[in-house]
Amino acid sequence: MRIRNILKRIAFVLAFAVVIVAVCLLARSNAKHFETMVVNQTQQHLLTIAKTQAKNVEDVVSGIQAELQILAENPAIQQAIISNDSTDNVSAKSDYSLEDGIFERLSRLSVQVSGLYRLDAYGIVQNRIPFKKDRIGVDFSHKPGVGTVMKSHKPYISEMFKANSGQYGISICYPVFDDRTFIGIVRTAIYLNTITDMLNRIKIGQKGYAWIIDDDEITVVHPKPKYIGKDTIATRKEAFPDNDWSELENIVARMTGGEEG
Repeated sequence: MRIRNILKRIAFVLAFAVVIVAVCLLARSNAKHFETMVVNQTQQHLLTIAKTQAKNVEDVVSGIQAELQILAENPAIQQAIISNDSTDNVSAKSDYSLEDGIFERLSRLSVQVSGLYRLDAYGIVQNRIPFKKDRIGVDFSHKPGVGTVMKSHKPYISEMFKANSGQYGISICYPVFDDRTFIGIVRTAIYLNTITDMLNRIKIGQKGYAWIIDDDEITVVHPKPKYIGKDTIATRKEAFPDNDWSELENIVARMTGGEEG
C-alpha cells in the first residue's frame, strides 16, 4: 500500500512536471508567435510609410514635369524660343509672363526649385526665371539632362549631380517643338535636401529614419549629409569594417532590383 502511494505521488509529480513543461512550451510558442506578429506588423507599417513617401516624391516630380509640359506646348513659349526673347523682351510685349507664372507655382511646392530655364536647340540659355542677365547666352548643353534631351527629344530626369552651390540635385528637362521640329528645352532643377526635409518628418521608433538610394546603390537622400553621393554599402563597411553587412547588402540588392518588403 505504501509503495502504491509513493508511486501515485511520483506519477502525480511527473504529471505536474509534464503540465509545467507543456505550459512553458505553449507560452514560448505564443511569445514567438507574438514576436513574429509584431515584427510583421512593424515591417508592414514601414512598407506603408515607404510607399507613401515614395509616392509623395514621385507626385512632386510629376507635378514639375506637368508644369514644364504646359510651358513647352504653349505657342507663346515656342515663339519666344524662335525669336530668342529674354524676360525683358517678353515683359515689353505683355504685362504677363507665362514663365513667371509657372515658376511662381513651382515655388509653392514642398521642394526647392533652383530656377526655370528656357534653352534653344543647342542648349544656349535664352531666359532664366528669376531673371539673371549673366546667364543669358551661356552654354548649358553640358548640364545634367540637357545633352540627353538634345539627342533624344524626349522628357528626361537626370541622375543626381552636385551643383556649384555644393548642394545635390536632379535636373528635369522637357523638349519644345515647333510643329514636329525640335527647337529647344525648358528646364529646372530641384535640390535633394528639400526632399530630405520631407523624409525627416517620418518618425520610426527612437532612432529610425528614412533614406533614398538610386539604381547604382548611391545614397541620394539621407538625414546625415556625409552619406549623400556615396556608395550605400561601401561607406558603412569603411566606417564599421568588423560588422556583418550581408543583410543590408541583401536589402539594397532587392531595393535596386525593384522589389519591396
